[in-house]
Amino acid sequence: MDALSYLSEQRYYKEKIRAMEKKYKTTFEEFESKVKSGDKETFTDWDDYIDWKAYHKLNININKMIEDVRLGNFKVA
Repeated sequence: MDALSYLSEQRYYKEKIRAMEKKYKTTFEEFESKVKSGDKETFTDWDDYIDWKAYHKLNININKMIEDVRLGNFKVA
């Protein structure tokens, strides 16, 4: 994967995260806590939680990959 693909992926995940933050008017961490507390369990909340958690993790991973490229921490095959 090249650097432009990394940046494209990063933008995609950030847009998905922003959409969730806007929809629920909260951060991932706060939403995760609310969903796991289980006061009122809904399918939609759990479904969105699974998606949001994936976007959150993938965004962390892609940010690390971008940082590795910027620092030259990669091997050319």
